[in-house]
Amino acid sequence: MAVLVAAYVLRPVASGGPGPQGVGQLSALQAERERLLDALQELDLDHFMGKVLERDYRPQRQALTLQGAQVLRRIDELQGAAGGQAGLEAEIEAAVAKLRAVPQASLQYCHHCGSRVLPSDRFCSNCGAAHAEPGD
Repeated sequence: MAVLVAAYVLRPVASGGPGPQGVGQLSALQAERERLLDALQELDLDHFMGKVLERDYRPQRQALTLQGAQVLRRIDELQGAAGGQAGLEAEIEAAVAKLRAVPQASLQYCHHCGSRVLPSDRFCSNCGAAHAEPGD
């Protein structure tokens, strides 16, 4: 069974890199990851309830964990090749830099609770009090 699972998990590696089918591979790997997580949870619960003996539990859990690590590694490879994670991180960093670049003089304070708000904010993020529309 372990050989079959390993062949299934490694099949995307042998079929090539990301491309039109890369999205399908990523989806299949994410489904496999979810299946392995469910199997781990079920195994842990069965062990906790006494349905699985300690001598059987450890090897089974180790095998599932190893398979999960292989799936996660392959998911990372596909996302790295597609630039998905790097693009998302760059977008987040750009948004944070934009927020940090707001001059201190343009900061305003909520008339209700005193928290700092941006001039473009319509509501206070702390208390929810309404603020004047920009340009009003």
